[in-house]
Amino acid sequence: MKNRIIEIIANQAQEQPENVSLSHKLRDDLYLDSLDIVEIAMVIEREQYTSVSDEVICSWVTVEDVVNTFINDTK
Repeated sequence: MKNRIIEIIANQAQEQPENVSLSHKLRDDLYLDSLDIVEIAMVIEREQYTSVSDEVICSWVTVEDVVNTFINDTK
């Protein structure tokens, strides 16, 4: 699950997954904007058959935040 989320984020950031770490900041390091982040959420939500509130999506700062949202949601 974690690797797939990193792959989705890397794809949106036009990076190779191996170049994306959990500590990368979505905006500052990967240069993603709000639309990119929403698109990431939509792809993951569709694949995981789940949904996340806008407030949670807006709170994401790092790749780890995204991963933790979906790993904790599926427990």
